[in-house]
Amino acid sequence: MSEGLAGSLQDSVAVLAVFSDKSAPIVRASVDVSLFTSRVYRDIISRAYAFLDTYKTPPKEHIADELEDLLTRGGEHGELMGAVLKELNSLWTDKERGFNEEYVRADLERFIRQQSLKVGIVEAHASIMAGDLDGAEKALSNAMRARSANFTPGITLKEAVNLLSSPDVFRDTLILGIKELDRKHLGPAKKELHLFIAPPKGGKSWWLTHCTKQAIRVNRWRGVYVTLELSDPLVGRRMLQSLFSLKTSNDKVVTHPKFVFDDETRALISIDTVESPNVASIEESASVPQYAKKVDELRINGRLLIKSFPTGSLTVHGLEAYLNLLDSVHKFVPDFVCLDYADLMKLDSSNYRLVLGELYKDLRGLAVERNFALITASQSNREGASARLLRATNVAEDYSKIGTADCVLTYSATAQESRRGLARLYVAAGRVAEDKFTVVLAQSYASGQFALASFGMQQEYWTFVPKEDDEEGSADE
Repeated sequence: MSEGLAGSLQDSVAVLAVFSDKSAPIVRASVDVSLFTSRVYRDIISRAYAFLDTYKTPPKEHIADELEDLLTRGGEHGELMGAVLKELNSLWTDKERGFNEEYVRADLERFIRQQSLKVGIVEAHASIMAGDLDGAEKALSNAMRARSANFTPGITLKEAVNLLSSPDVFRDTLILGIKELDRKHLGPAKKELHLFIAPPKGGKSWWLTHCTKQAIRVNRWRGVYVTLELSDPLVGRRMLQSLFSLKTSNDKVVTHPKFVFDDETRALISIDTVESPNVASIEESASVPQYAKKVDELRINGRLLIKSFPTGSLTVHGLEAYLNLLDSVHKFVPDFVCLDYADLMKLDSSNYRLVLGELYKDLRGLAVERNFALITASQSNREGASARLLRATNVAEDYSKIGTADCVLTYSATAQESRRGLARLYVAAGRVAEDKFTVVLAQSYASGQFALASFGMQQEYWTFVPKEDDEEGSADE
């Protein structure tokens, strides 16, 4: 291979070779020392490989001992090597930066495949020019088969048994703060596509805001909020409003529903409306330093990037190029991507439904390949906008997006529910968890809160939220 590793990929692969029990043998079998473009890196990797060959484990903290002769020799080479070792150790140990091992392995595999294809094409061209068609076919065939060592052999049945005890052993799932969903591991998860369906103006962006807040504050994930509808400042304003429970104006009175249950039976006995006292306003300029300080105290400032693209301009390749830029230039590898929302990406209008279905497949593939949770939303169709309970069949345009998504939630609220700050989430589809049940939410959009409290649907609920005369549909499930 004529081209070598460089930049962030070189750093990340070196981290795996030195510190990772799982990935060091893969790197050893896949990456020749000569592919590292710097002499410092070649020295480090050579010693790491030798240690691995001898002791069957990566050197980890012993790498400095293995390089002692070069480090103590002094000079520019030794000083640079010390700085590189310090950076590699920081990448591996700094939990705030969140080293994404699976993404690095996938990126390395892409590099190896790319280089193998380049070599195969050159060799095939030479064979064709020499009239050796069989040789050309063999060169291309070898290049197409080229992979890494391979990066995972799969799991055995005994390993599968060990995974049965906890779904989160193999699913890195977002904690939503909605206990009925969290207990069943129905939050967005890495390598999965999470789809939220709602009527027009029905809370899609607020749901994505809620997921983002939970991701950076609770899961300590890093991620990107990509907006194709709202501006960067508006999304940022909503995010701050949600994080710190801020009202939109000084003169607004903030109220929210309060669920009251029987202590013994846990049956719902009332839904009260209470006022939230002392809610600060996002318009108070004097509070700006206070919230800037809070952002620092929560250590969330470097965890989120908000990026807008014009409606109808972003493709999957464009999204991937943006993520590559974040990695190579800014050393930012996301654990989640909130896409507000997928249906607003660039699509061929002449074959809209077919292209839309392929788009969702490509987005899920991107999430799997890069090891992040992809969270997006879609609008319901006309029938869904007036339905008392929004179901998966009410999704707009191509229904195949339901089959592609790993988890599908729908959002429903009658006019009376909306006025009282109530809504319902229906788990329409769950690939790896229970579905077809409803959760009732208490909300306060006035203070940026999508979910203040929740409970599993009870028939008693409709006693306190009677059906309106102009509403259709049967009782909730």
